[in-house]
Parts: sequence; C-alpha cells; structure tokens
Amino acid sequence: MAGIVPNIDLLNSNAPFGLTFVYMFNDTIANIVMAAMVISCFGALLCWQFTLSRVFKSAAEHGYFPKVFARVNSNDAPVRGVFILLAVETLLTLFTASDSLREQFEVLVNLAVVTNVVPYVLCILAVPTMMRMAGVAESRIKRSNYVFGAGVIYCLYAIYACGFDAMVGSAVAVSIGLVIYVLRKAWATRKAHRLQQSID
Repeated sequence: MAGIVPNIDLLNSNAPFGLTFVYMFNDTIANIVMAAMVISCFGALLCWQFTLSRVFKSAAEHGYFPKVFARVNSNDAPVRGVFILLAVETLLTLFTASDSLREQFEVLVNLAVVTNVVPYVLCILAVPTMMRMAGVAESRIKRSNYVFGAGVIYCLYAIYACGFDAMVGSAVAVSIGLVIYVLRKAWATRKAHRLQQSID
C-alpha cells in the first residue's frame, strides 16, 4: 500500500485495502474486493466459532467447564455453547468499543494474540517433560532445548509487540481463567473425595 496511496490518506482511512484498490483500479473493483474480504471475514469467524465451541465441549466433558457446554443437539452440535460464547464475545466487544472501528479491531486482535500465545508458551515448556516420559534420549532433548528456547523467545516478542494494554488485558483474562480452573479442580476433587467416603 505504501507508495501507491499517500501516507496521509492511509493514516486517515478506515479501509486502507479498499483505498489501495481505488488508486490501482477504480471504485467498482475496490467495492468487489472489499465485499470479498467481508465474506472471507465472516467465513473465518464462523469457522473459529465452531472450533471454539468444540474446544469448550471437550473441556466440559472433562469437567473443566460447566456441563452446558457439553450438551449437543440431534446433529451433535453444541448449540447452547455457541450461543453462550457468542454472548460473551458480544459483551467483550462492547467493553472495547471505541469511536474508530479500526482501533477497536486492533484492540481485539492484540488481546486475542496475547491470550492465544500464552498456551503456546506453556506447551513449549511442557515438551521436554513429554519427551522424557516418552523415553527420548537426554542428548536429543538437550539439542531440542535450543529450538524450544527460540520458540519461547519469539512468543515473548509477539506478546511484547502487542503493547502494554493488550498484555494487561490478557493477564487479567488468563488470571480469571486460572482462578476458575483452580476452583473447579478443587470442587471436583472434594466431590470425588466425598463420594469415596460415602462408598467406604
């Protein structure tokens, strides 16, 4: 886009890609491209919504989320979970609302990036332990640690690049998730202990 559209126009535009195609071709081509991008975004959001609902369903089946997320209809679709997640996402969107749609989009993207990178870091840190449990030679694990270290450094850089606000927001979200997980785990353990006592 830089070099095609004047920088001041890019800075003040809410649709820089569409503006670029206006400069390259005409308004009609730009509208077609923007419509295709909107359709693509809807498709990506729908795919993500269905994927997320399945993740919550699996977690609910293992007791990490309320059972409502595990309920499915006759087509094996977790419809209730989809609507609950949609309501939560709508509330989060309203909380981050701003006068500029672009700024709101950037806030949500940065928040999502940091929140999603944290599990990647945890997974990377768990790989050496998993390799030891699988009986992999210690020398191979030590060589792999360089790759794991590079992955962690890159993830930390991605978190840093998202900005301070995204880091704070994600820290709050992850902290809430950890508290819920600990409370849920403690409740499940206590319930299992009471059940065992009643059997004995």
